[in-house]
Amino acid sequence: MDYLNTLSLKIPNGASIVEPQEVQPLEEFRSRVSKIYPLPDVKLLAWLRARNLNVDKAEQMLRRHLIWRKNNEIGKLILWESPKSFFPYFHSGFDKEGTPIFILPIGQWDLKGCIEMGDMVPALKFVYQTLETLVSAGTLVSIYQGVVICDFDGFTYSQIAHRTVIQGMIETVRVFEANYPEVELDNGVFKIHFDY
Repeated sequence: MDYLNTLSLKIPNGASIVEPQEVQPLEEFRSRVSKIYPLPDVKLLAWLRARNLNVDKAEQMLRRHLIWRKNNEIGKLILWESPKSFFPYFHSGFDKEGTPIFILPIGQWDLKGCIEMGDMVPALKFVYQTLETLVSAGTLVSIYQGVVICDFDGFTYSQIAHRTVIQGMIETVRVFEANYPEVELDNGVFKIHFDY
């Protein structure tokens, strides 16, 4: 049976309204992190909102994120050329509201083969580069949402049952949640050709 659900990425815009209960935590957070993260309030709000306006937890999350970015050389990833396209994806255009649409043909990805060939480190680097590209796409074109369509056609049981494949997918989600608070995943996830 074919499914068609969506994965919506909501990225708050620069004109985001600061709620009254956010003013004081935002001021405190800004005073704590402005030297290490001199970005607009909308970016700071994302960290605060991800931690329910708890300034200590938001600061801890941001500091861990900055360490993760440094350790994984995330700032250099846009220029990095992967030795191969581990997990191809493509930008298929824009919807009628100008929202970018990305297609992830997950069923064509050889996750198990990548692991068995010992390509996990460059593959994860490729995933991080892809995350940066997808998230920054909204910022570059001044829109604050994106649609990601995941096509699982060809995704086999042997892939989903492979322990390391599952661990890799969990790690990708963990990294995403820990380092991209400006992106909220909607409840509806669009999947195509997903029979599991």
